[in-house]
Amino acid sequence: MIATVEELIDRENIRDLVYSYCRAIDRADMALLRSLVWPEARFEYGIFSGSAFDFADFAEQFLAASGPTHHNVTNSLIELHGERARAESYCIAYHGDIKSDEGLIDLIVQVRYIDRFEKRSGRWKFAHRMVVYDWNQNLPKTALWEGPLHGLYDPRGARGSTDAWFTEAGADE
Repeated sequence: MIATVEELIDRENIRDLVYSYCRAIDRADMALLRSLVWPEARFEYGIFSGSAFDFADFAEQFLAASGPTHHNVTNSLIELHGERARAESYCIAYHGDIKSDEGLIDLIVQVRYIDRFEKRSGRWKFAHRMVVYDWNQNLPKTALWEGPLHGLYDPRGARGSTDAWFTEAGADE
């Protein structure tokens, strides 16, 4: 029974890493992203291959030049091997306001994160991530944020410390 409880805790810690990565990217929180990886961790994204810390710099520049992102992990399969683990997580990611020859587009991609994790001193972190692209869809920008209905959407998600998560959630605690 103890091994089963420890395995469940390890799986939840790994799942939290995968979810926290999505928050880090969507909120452009590079300090959070760097806290999720071991110093020698590597990320392979097709458009980027190198250290996870260098990826944080790359992602920060990419996000500054584009609009909102929204990453949705749909399911993860986690294999535990002692102090190491592998996971395959499916993700649908939205990237808004991407500049193209046709003007601004919204990009939706279905990817799989193939991750390796290591547990050191009782803490799990990313050791390696490879992104496999399964499909994508490019759409003309059609978002409406003005007018009698759409102008009332508030609060709107934001990057950084101005997002409602940082200003409202847990503010009284």
